[in-house]
Amino acid sequence: DICRGLAQTGVEVTLATTDDNGMGRLNVPLGKPISQDGYTILYFPRFVRLYGISWSLALWLWQHVREYDFIHAHAVFSFAPLVATFIAKRQGISYTITLHGILLSWGLHARRARAKQISFRLLERPLLNRAAFVHVTSNREAHELRNLEIRSQIEVIYLGIDMRYFAKVLSDNFIDYNPRFENQITFLFMGRFDPIKGLDLLLPAFARAQQKAPHIMLALAGDG
Repeated sequence: DICRGLAQTGVEVTLATTDDNGMGRLNVPLGKPISQDGYTILYFPRFVRLYGISWSLALWLWQHVREYDFIHAHAVFSFAPLVATFIAKRQGISYTITLHGILLSWGLHARRARAKQISFRLLERPLLNRAAFVHVTSNREAHELRNLEIRSQIEVIYLGIDMRYFAKVLSDNFIDYNPRFENQITFLFMGRFDPIKGLDLLLPAFARAQQKAPHIMLALAGDG
């Protein structure tokens, strides 16, 4: 959505990523530009599954990052955003990082907490402090980030959603597999099934709401 939206405003966008797909790999052409919705995608082979390391992505970034006016990296504690922002800093290109909630207190302590704390002090925080701004999606995330002594400007910008795309997915796929949801007012939860997501609040609250409005439905989509 971000790439497509930028392209529609006339911005030239390249999405550089890897073929990482969890335990497997994406079946995509590697190292060859692919045109999609007005922007270009480049996939590079994942070398090591841990942290999604891709040496060919790093080499491409080093050779081509100066061709761009701005770098938008996503997440931390991962190879691609780390190497992208490091190279951008070295070559004098402005960048931002979207954190996706990873530096919330829960995310810092959930898994490999000690390794994350060391990495944050040595790698992530210096790169965040050199960013043009740091992108977060909630006031809570901005508040917790300030407690981590981030000096860069912090911007709260909500993620946009192209409802035309979601409406098409809902009508073409979801209803086909779940016909009982047709012509019902449906609420969708999509994400990890984890205590931090608040399902312990959602489920009883929705049950009470359904007592007054039996026609509403709740769909849960995710894993965990």
